Amino acid sequence: MYEWRDKNFIEQMRHEVDPLADDTIADIYSAAGTDIKQVNRLLEHFMTAGELSPPSDMPAELVDHLERYIESVKPPEWTDWGLIDLAGQYFQDRCVAAFTILGCASLPESYAITDATRVLGRSLKLETQVNRRLLETLRFVMEVMKKNGLRSGNGNRDEADGEGIRIASRVRLMHAAMRKLIQEPPRLDQSNLEQGRQTVSMANLMHELEWNDDWGEPIHQIAMSAAIMSFGYVILRCLIELGFRPTRDEQRAYLHRWNVIGHIMGVRDELRVPENMVEAEEMYHAIWEPHRCRTPEGLDLTNVLLEYLEDMSPAMLRHVPRMLMWNLMDRKTCDAIGITEKISTADRLIMPPMMGALSTINYLTQLVYHNVPGAAPLGQLIFSRFKGYFEHMAEKQLGEMYEIVPDMRSAWGFRAEQLKKRQNDG
Repeated sequence: MYEWRDKNFIEQMRHEVDPLADDTIADIYSAAGTDIKQVNRLLEHFMTAGELSPPSDMPAELVDHLERYIESVKPPEWTDWGLIDLAGQYFQDRCVAAFTILGCASLPESYAITDATRVLGRSLKLETQVNRRLLETLRFVMEVMKKNGLRSGNGNRDEADGEGIRIASRVRLMHAAMRKLIQEPPRLDQSNLEQGRQTVSMANLMHELEWNDDWGEPIHQIAMSAAIMSFGYVILRCLIELGFRPTRDEQRAYLHRWNVIGHIMGVRDELRVPENMVEAEEMYHAIWEPHRCRTPEGLDLTNVLLEYLEDMSPAMLRHVPRMLMWNLMDRKTCDAIGITEKISTADRLIMPPMMGALSTINYLTQLVYHNVPGAAPLGQLIFSRFKGYFEHMAEKQLGEMYEIVPDMRSAWGFRAEQLKKRQNDG
């Protein structure tokens, strides 16, 4: 029996977080003592450097804590590298559809979950920075799902050090830092205070959340697992709804890869998603249903995301994102995030033929891809162009993942102009 079928287990997991990442953040702060600048510098380097290794001139005790964390974040023993490769190829072949689903199902669907929107609404400031949020989320998904994203070696677990692992490691540690900000007020850098440079607005904002113990822990295990399901199960479910026909092996591979990514990001093995769509759907409902409801934060997040997506669309197709949301998510979710009331009578008349045409086009495209010489290299070219575009846009806007890094840098006294100057000088 799967443990997630037990409601008591689900409730218990709302009070469990990520000991490895949380202990690392606590140890770094403890080792630094009153020298908050060293913490800032170490974490800033970890979040922005290409490699995970700490600066060579940092105090040894601080470096030891971060290095132990880096060495501990690896794919699990149960990783099947054959399935990892199959999932990477499947994702690459359908990246355009997957990215569309990310904006029109994965992200908005998560806004119906109260445990996600409480922190998300505060930490990501999506209301003012939706462009960066979406681009950085796309980049995260691309890095962890590209063919060699989880390894650059020969498949040996000890040599798995792909860019996807590095970006997942950073996000995982930032989740721990977010929890610390919510539960503890920031320690101020006295030298910055004296010079009037201290910026703790995000830290104060998070601390003012006045976390209620009835909510469980901030970014708890169920919230982490739900996020992995939104990128794995939800995208795969919507690909099927849009007319793609993944084989059972491809479905298993896709779900398996996201289970591995979840492990890398601190999700407990008891919350691994079953690697078949029937039981994955059952787990989805067991985790999401009890916590799905209409909230002001969820409505605000949806409105800003939808406005951004529709502003990007040609005038004649402006309502396509909301129609995709309506078709890719169930009615309860659409009601919870305010999509239902946005669907006009004209939208309802247009949707059936539109979805039918999309399904047919996607199915025919899949047939062409697998049977016409030269189609596969074209797909690889499209993927590489998408990757290059999102990397360029993310780097242009400081490039940190999930919009957590800029806020954390602000909370800890990092100044964006200093990072921009270094980037320009480099």
